[in-house]
Amino acid sequence: MKNSKKLSRKFKALSDPNRLEIIELLLEECKCVCQIESALNLNQNLVSHHLKVLKDAKLVEVCKCGKWRHYDVNRDELLTLQTCFNT
Repeated sequence: MKNSKKLSRKFKALSDPNRLEIIELLLEECKCVCQIESALNLNQNLVSHHLKVLKDAKLVEVCKCGKWRHYDVNRDELLTLQTCFNT
C-alpha cells in the first residue's frame, strides 16, 4: 500500500500540463527557473510552484550552484514509473 501512495503522488504531480512540459524541457538538459519561465512563458512564482510539486514527488532534483539553482529530471524515478507498467 505504501508504494501505491508514492506512485499516486508521482502521477498526480505529472497530471498538470505545465509540469509535463517542464519534465520535457528538463529531459533535454538541466535548467534554471528563468530558462523554464522563458521557454513556457509562465510567471516565475508559477514555475517555482510546479518545480516544488515535482521535487516533492522526487521527479526533479535541484543542484545549488552559488546563488543559482539548476533543476534536472530524476531519471531513476522516471524509469521506476516506466517499469511499473512493464510488469
